[in-house]
Amino acid sequence: MKTFLIVILLVSTSAFAQHSIPFASTNNTIELLVANTSTVSTSNVVVAVTAAPTWLKIEHRTLNIENLRAKETQTAAFTFSIDKSAP
Repeated sequence: MKTFLIVILLVSTSAFAQHSIPFASTNNTIELLVANTSTVSTSNVVVAVTAAPTWLKIEHRTLNIENLRAKETQTAAFTFSIDKSAP
């Protein structure tokens, strides 16, 4: 079994699109594209939130992509809310 690590960095610079999320909002979604750029299919790809501020309430912190064929891209979508304690 091969293990893939996907690291996503949220960077605050003008080179990237920035989005405003309303204070204390609920049912927000962030979608991440997961790409298998290899020539072999893979299975049971886990996309997980490993660290987040306490005021960011994520509905399901782990998503599983059962099958990801070679050269295929799939979406992993996380639903989250912003707690009233957010800065």
